Amino acid sequence: MSIKKEIVVTDWIKKKTNEGIFLNLTLSAAQRRIFRGKRISDCNKELFLQLPREGQLKDGDILLTDQKKIFVRIIAEKENLLEITSELDLELIKVAYHLGNRHVEVEFYKKTLLIKSDYLIEALLKNFEINLLKTKKNFFPKKVHLIMNKNHLVKYLLISPSLPVGGFCYSEGMEYYLKTKKLENSEDIKELIINELKIGQIRIDAKSLFNFVEIFEDLKQGNNLKINKKKLLSLDKWLLSCRDSIEIRDQQTQMAKSLFELTKEFGFKFPYETNKSISWSLAWSWVCFSFEINKMEMVENYIYAWTANQLSAAIRLIPMGSIKAQTIQLEIMDLISELTKEIVDININDIYVGNIGLSMAQQNHNELYTKLFRN
Repeated sequence: MSIKKEIVVTDWIKKKTNEGIFLNLTLSAAQRRIFRGKRISDCNKELFLQLPREGQLKDGDILLTDQKKIFVRIIAEKENLLEITSELDLELIKVAYHLGNRHVEVEFYKKTLLIKSDYLIEALLKNFEINLLKTKKNFFPKKVHLIMNKNHLVKYLLISPSLPVGGFCYSEGMEYYLKTKKLENSEDIKELIINELKIGQIRIDAKSLFNFVEIFEDLKQGNNLKINKKKLLSLDKWLLSCRDSIEIRDQQTQMAKSLFELTKEFGFKFPYETNKSISWSLAWSWVCFSFEINKMEMVENYIYAWTANQLSAAIRLIPMGSIKAQTIQLEIMDLISELTKEIVDININDIYVGNIGLSMAQQNHNELYTKLFRN
């Protein structure tokens, strides 16, 4: 039986079977809590976990894949542990209290505690009347409920201007615009960004995020697959056509492909071909949909990331320090929030673009495009 290069792991098996190919996947206790992402089987096959969020991966679990009669068997990894024992119940209670304060995962037994090996914790435990033994065995700690869903933190990964997706930071024509308009100070930059937020292309891009997510939601339900695919790719193509130079379109495609690669590493592969030109807005909406990020937050963070990138470019072009740039970012926060609320109920075809100067600057983008923004 042939095995495809990419194997998607989809669910727990409902009825046990002995027929088929079983790929062993050895996971630590921490890895068994993560249901989405890329993994490598013990026989070096590439697996993509896309399991339901409700559940628990246990030693010996058999999982279904997208390939007929190919299954994945979960094996608990033997981990380096500290075995804590004591004849004094009070000492174990004290130890458990201090471990809990440090959010250390613990496997409990009547007279024994098991934790991951850690030299700092080991030094702390020497203050108690206990016995410590280094061992290597399977680890099944008590499940820890986090106060904040990790999906909420993904947005910080996306909006970080110090770590742009794909390692690129683009000026989007700002170099040429600053030269022709002779913009020389921070107030000029602030006015430029505010104008773009009020009448620029960013408004259409932001609105498209809502539209893309609505299509994804419909596709998830299995509705109108062909029609929705056509709507998705048509909107994406239209967004790219709004870019006024080849360089700007290439920028969009590069950033989108990088983000799709990142999302794929997290276990969310885009369902359609991405070799052709594709927009940054489509990629952004896909990762936010995949991680179930609130729609309003999705749009606000998209606009915030764009303004942060423009300010990052401006710092490199004119005498403006990072403190001033951060001050401008703070001053336009309300405008970002207002814009997000404004475009929710507006039809994308009713949003006009009036920032012609920046659009013309983008057409001359290639004349002053420096390597500084690719560093």
